[in-house]
Amino acid sequence: MRKWLSALARVRPSWAAAGLVLLVLAAWVMLHTADRRLAPEVEFVTLSGQRIGLNSLRGHPVLVTFWSTSCGPCVDDMGHLIRMHEELEDRGLRIVAVAMPYDPPNRVIEMARARGLPYTVALDVQGKAVAAFGDVPGTPTTYLIGPDGGIRARTVGPLDVATVTEQLLTMMESA
Repeated sequence: MRKWLSALARVRPSWAAAGLVLLVLAAWVMLHTADRRLAPEVEFVTLSGQRIGLNSLRGHPVLVTFWSTSCGPCVDDMGHLIRMHEELEDRGLRIVAVAMPYDPPNRVIEMARARGLPYTVALDVQGKAVAAFGDVPGTPTTYLIGPDGGIRARTVGPLDVATVTEQLLTMMESA
């Protein structure tokens, strides 16, 4: 340890400052490019049988949330998603709630009706959407997709409503 401290003490302050600047710059680049990959080209099948390609939603901020009827946090998030839909749909927000492949379609339909879900609910019986997003690790998992089709954020677990809303409003203001 002393050897390391001694070597550090001999480093010129200008080199240390330059190293620190490079480190900060590298961290900034990693944070701002990590979630900029494009969302997959996937087609959702809604409860009514309508097919919606994710690419057809370009130009809008989109929340794609993977959920199941047996997931407590997923059910809790529904209230937040309903409010987001009601408050931000007119400003362009699109929400697609994708039921997991293991969720029986009749239970998904029943829950969507019982809770009056106003946003798009899709079935993923064959698991194509889950696979397209890279095998969703669990429910709920939510992807925030920018109007350009880039994945801006992924949340595994309950939504941080304040953070997601702030990100959405920022996207909407810059559009």
